[in-house]
Amino acid sequence: MNCGFRLICVSVTVLLALFVAVALGNVFLVAPAMLSRALSDGSVWPVIKVSLQTSLLAALLAMLLGTPVAYVLARRRFFGKAAVETLLDLPVALPPMVAGLALLILVSPASPTGQVLAKAGIHLIFTQAGIVLAQLFVALPFYIRAVRSAITAIPPSIPAAAAVLRATEAYTFFHVILPLSREGMISGFVMCWTRALGEFGATAMVAGCIPGVTETLPVAIYTRATSGDLASAGAAAFCLATISFVTLVGLRLAFKEASLRRKA
Repeated sequence: MNCGFRLICVSVTVLLALFVAVALGNVFLVAPAMLSRALSDGSVWPVIKVSLQTSLLAALLAMLLGTPVAYVLARRRFFGKAAVETLLDLPVALPPMVAGLALLILVSPASPTGQVLAKAGIHLIFTQAGIVLAQLFVALPFYIRAVRSAITAIPPSIPAAAAVLRATEAYTFFHVILPLSREGMISGFVMCWTRALGEFGATAMVAGCIPGVTETLPVAIYTRATSGDLASAGAAAFCLATISFVTLVGLRLAFKEASLRRKA
């Protein structure tokens, strides 16, 4: 019975791994000549630049805004906490196009919010700021989840000991909670960044596709593939997949080395 169960689990694991490997293999095995031609004509580099700039900014904003939110959700009990947690997790469950439409309605020039922003000189529709807004909206829950789990894992006796020593809550947060949550923050940042980097639906709805201005890698892949330019689409897909793959591998190796150091 145990052998049969083990065989089923191993077989499913192997089949799923092969499925993912074969599906992504077509992206990583782009013909060198095709990739070189697409990269040499200069049309892909502005797309990569826009994608990296906006996604990194969105991830940094997620870290700035999401860290105190994760702390509150992990350490505080209050009325309506479940509703707040569900609301903050909702962008993960929403289809990206729905999220994009919600943001478009919120910040469009015809909306009250859009009018207030326009009077302040802030324009989000068809701008890189709109890309950052869309990426932040869909990627923020990933950062909050990771950091909230890291803070929850800290034994309550540690902040309690800091309180006994008359440390303020702010001091405990910056000098105790954050250092102990470092791995969760790094993991959350990377997952948030890769999610923002790969965002398509919400970004396309809010910022559109203006070459050199609001065209990101996922948008470029879609528009160029549908127009028949498979070489350029393949190059963009290769760049996006490579960035994500290298980032995730680096994260796993870094955490593995940190774990080995702690055991030593």
